[in-house]
Amino acid sequence: MRVFNLTAVGILLFTSSVFATPKKSYSPTTSIQKRCAEIQTNLKNHLYITKRISDERFDDVVTAYFQNKRIELIVSETYGEAGKIRHEYYFGKNGELILATNQLFQYQTKQSSDKNLVKVSENTYYYQKMKLVRAVDGKNVATRTSHYDTQTRSRYLLGKSLILTKQIKEQHDEIIGQYQQNSDLAKLTRRKPTECGAGCD
Repeated sequence: MRVFNLTAVGILLFTSSVFATPKKSYSPTTSIQKRCAEIQTNLKNHLYITKRISDERFDDVVTAYFQNKRIELIVSETYGEAGKIRHEYYFGKNGELILATNQLFQYQTKQSSDKNLVKVSENTYYYQKMKLVRAVDGKNVATRTSHYDTQTRSRYLLGKSLILTKQIKEQHDEIIGQYQQNSDLAKLTRRKPTECGAGCD
């Protein structure tokens, strides 16, 4: 009788271990995607500023979205003869960059208008503690990649986000001061959500 009981217990333990639901492994990109989706969902309630910001490396039309005076999303666009390049920068609640996208658009015809633009490529970069943790290039996914182009572009986007953040914060404080004096909401208002990048899916 004792032998039977021990055998039954052994079978029960074996079947439990085989059919048990496996634990989900933690991925830093999961929390990043959740944060980006949260920003997009609440974007209609964000205040925003649109400015032209120039540097020796870029000349962009930049829109920054704020929540409680904290920058949550920056969208920068550079137009050229063939189309435009669009960068999206998502920030964590601690103010650090967590995701950046590099989107390339081309004109379908010679007519230069946004309605004539078609997205031809998109790259997404995930950051944790200011370091690249994942890169998504179309259908190819690389983790901790050492590829020169990916690392160079991710570092460029990280550096550019710091430059834009600094200048936007300075201009934000200036515009807030103007608003308090003149009650001018032309430059600081509410905006509908932008098109979400691939990293938020």
